[in-house]
Amino acid sequence: MNATNHIVNRLFRSAISLEAAILLLCFLSFRGGSLYANQFQETMTLEGVWLFEMNHKDIGYAQFYFDFEHEGNKFEAHSQKGRLKNILGPTKSFLARATSKSFKKGAILHLINGTITDDNKLEAIFVSSLGNFRLNGTIQEGVITGSLSRKGKIFGKMMGSYKGDYEVLENYNLIIDSALASTNQYICNPSLLEQKAYRKFKKKLTKFGDDCVDDIELIFAFYYFKRKLPFSHYFLFRPAVDKESISLDEIETEKDDNKVTLENKEHDIAILRIESFDIEPERLDSIFDILKEGKSKHLIIDLRNNPGGNIAGLKVISNIINKPIYGGVFLTNKWFKEHSTPPAVAEYESFPVLSEANLSLLWDGIHNEKGLVIKAIPEKERYEGEVWALVNGSTASTCEPIVYSLKQHKLGTVVGTTTAGAMLNGEQFNLEHGWSITIPTADYYTSDGYHIDQKGVEPDIVVKDNALQYVIQSITRQN
Repeated sequence: MNATNHIVNRLFRSAISLEAAILLLCFLSFRGGSLYANQFQETMTLEGVWLFEMNHKDIGYAQFYFDFEHEGNKFEAHSQKGRLKNILGPTKSFLARATSKSFKKGAILHLINGTITDDNKLEAIFVSSLGNFRLNGTIQEGVITGSLSRKGKIFGKMMGSYKGDYEVLENYNLIIDSALASTNQYICNPSLLEQKAYRKFKKKLTKFGDDCVDDIELIFAFYYFKRKLPFSHYFLFRPAVDKESISLDEIETEKDDNKVTLENKEHDIAILRIESFDIEPERLDSIFDILKEGKSKHLIIDLRNNPGGNIAGLKVISNIINKPIYGGVFLTNKWFKEHSTPPAVAEYESFPVLSEANLSLLWDGIHNEKGLVIKAIPEKERYEGEVWALVNGSTASTCEPIVYSLKQHKLGTVVGTTTAGAMLNGEQFNLEHGWSITIPTADYYTSDGYHIDQKGVEPDIVVKDNALQYVIQSITRQN
């Protein structure tokens, strides 16, 4: 239910295209080890194989290779050629190269349009199919250091030095074995691992470990092989490391105030935009206090592209209901070791109840109980205006029970496209060599037995484009 690896949530649905999967995988292929000693000769020529490490505020730590080609003051680089075929296979690799410039030469990453000046400053475009970044840096004493930015905002730092040739950077079989062992131990429903899709994923990933050279290849393979798994919230990565040369300390993290904004429009309309539920619950209470005191008769809650977050989302429901309602139930492997189906509402009394936005109580229930019932309790005063919710295929995790409750209890009208279908509770576990894996530790069912994960929530009104404009026009016509 957390917002780890926000970008992954965009492609949780099983019916994704090859191209869409590749877009995600390329962007998520950055994690891993330590940099080899500098072997660069002081020629200032960018040629041959270099080894880079990077911290990225959304991705974590990465170690990977670039093979440089240099002519005059121009240069380009790519990760190891032909490696895409080892993951996708010959046919799909050919299609990927044919349909996307991002996979030229069968490489996963590229630096293009690179220039180097007489004072050893360099610029290039760091290419991934989900998004490109501008690399600005310097080369001094055989070491490249630089920052990655987009639209003037810094996302990461990277540093590299000459290596000369490719060598295996980690014991990737050990990392894979550790990841699979943790999955067996902590997965919310052990029966998921008996399904054909997981067995196929496990076989491919284990086999690939023998051929893996660097982190980018392992992460790329992991996300490509997992695309048809019957569960979400499953990520392999390495957290950012504390290294001065690639430190992200000066990169400002987004504040709660920027994640939640309230805008008043004409015709007594208020628009509440929630970009993430990775916020303090009090932030939402303060917003609803303003709404309750104001004159807005129509509230549009914009949850488009919201990847989820923590239990703070419960505040949205508690501020608009006039009586307690069940939001659903989280079920752990303790439940599924004894049952094959979710409990009926009549059985909820046997579970502990979470009725406030308290993260520690959520963890306690998930770690120690068979399940945990979510119950929304009305605030002393509620917002009594008309409620609309805007959703799309990137509305995920914490958002989805909220959207479902709006429909189920007729608390509002949902407009847009079907949500992501990524509603589980995921937790991070440490692996070998400083790697981590996020595993779904609690499954989620609504109070009427609907399983959101892998399905999503359908809107009341399907609007593929301009959902906000549609709602505003609908309200205006009412007036």
